[in-house]
Amino acid sequence: ESAEGAGPTEEQLKAFSNAIENAASVMDAAQEGRAVHDAYKQLTAAVERIEGKINRSEISLAGVWGFKMGAFSSGETLEDTVRLPGTMDENQKGNINNNYTDKTRLTPRYTYVGKASYQKEIVVPDNWAGKKVTLALERTRKTKVWLNDILVVESDALGVAQTFDLTGLDPTVQN
Repeated sequence: ESAEGAGPTEEQLKAFSNAIENAASVMDAAQEGRAVHDAYKQLTAAVERIEGKINRSEISLAGVWGFKMGAFSSGETLEDTVRLPGTMDENQKGNINNNYTDKTRLTPRYTYVGKASYQKEIVVPDNWAGKKVTLALERTRKTKVWLNDILVVESDALGVAQTFDLTGLDPTVQN
């Protein structure tokens, strides 16, 4: 194990190199769908492992997230994806709005009323062990936060920023 603040380990660098090679082969073969998603997840996880050796106070959660229209179930892996930050409309999720041609007001192209689930695996930096960790979400609706398949917090606040205490994240595993 390398000391806090030290660079990535040989194992982390090898995993990173393997992830790059795998992603390149997937793209060279012009593969689509699940193969690209899996290569992206592998590459992202490798980057996060190396970034864990960098002394940082924030992790951006922007990027590709797992997604489904409906409630989340413990242990579930969300197969569809969206890009966040962004709306369901921007990600073309929901039902096509047949009244979209009405240009007299802001009208989304895709509409949806109901539960939606989002999923993201993260690895926290090694230097976060034992420190207070918060998750900040902007203008969400009723929210449930699951961590490693355990419901850790929920909020009924509507349309306002929400901050959740996630102290105790383990830097040695994906969360």
